[in-house]
Amino acid sequence: MVMAALPFSEDLKMPDTCVLPHCPGKENKDVVDLVSADLEEVAQKCGLSYKALVALRRVLLAQFSAFPVNGADLYEELKTSTAILSTGIGSLDKLLDAGLYTGEVTEIVGGPGSGKTQVCLCMAANVAHGLQQNVLYVDSNGGLTASRLLQLLQAKTQDEEEQAEALRRIQVVHAFDIFQMLDVLQELRGTVAQQDGIPEHLNHIPHCLHVHLPC
Repeated sequence: MVMAALPFSEDLKMPDTCVLPHCPGKENKDVVDLVSADLEEVAQKCGLSYKALVALRRVLLAQFSAFPVNGADLYEELKTSTAILSTGIGSLDKLLDAGLYTGEVTEIVGGPGSGKTQVCLCMAANVAHGLQQNVLYVDSNGGLTASRLLQLLQAKTQDEEEQAEALRRIQVVHAFDIFQMLDVLQELRGTVAQQDGIPEHLNHIPHCLHVHLPC
């Protein structure tokens, strides 16, 4: 049976919704069958308005069809919406095909003491200093220390003002359970959507988000 809510204009003098029953002598149909069928034939066999069926097909195609986009437009959109953030570790950048891609989630997995926190700290320091972008570091086990970040920044520059500026670009939030983590992500989502009214501990919209979770 094909059942669908049909929007109708006032001039069609029909109700706001309509149920399309199983047409006699035909197998059950789905939406794809309906939009690709001969609507005149469907109207005759099911006793429905041809105009209503045309309206239904237009609504379905408008809401659910994929609109064609040429490759050149997609490439231009990619250039304006995607950035590659270097991790500051040459071998890791090579493994990641130049670095971290915005819009993607990169998961780093390893046992205790394998260097996961070190990688995250290096990435945070490089994005904050090298790219001069904001970082939100969500720490779930207290592994982040300002002294270690400072050591990494001192290896990049001897200018104390540059070190201080980079540290100010790194916002740290502690989330020690899943509920706190969800709260942080929800708040960040609202911040990015509004682009204003940013709370104190999220006073810059981050370009890089590090979530440090225990194994």
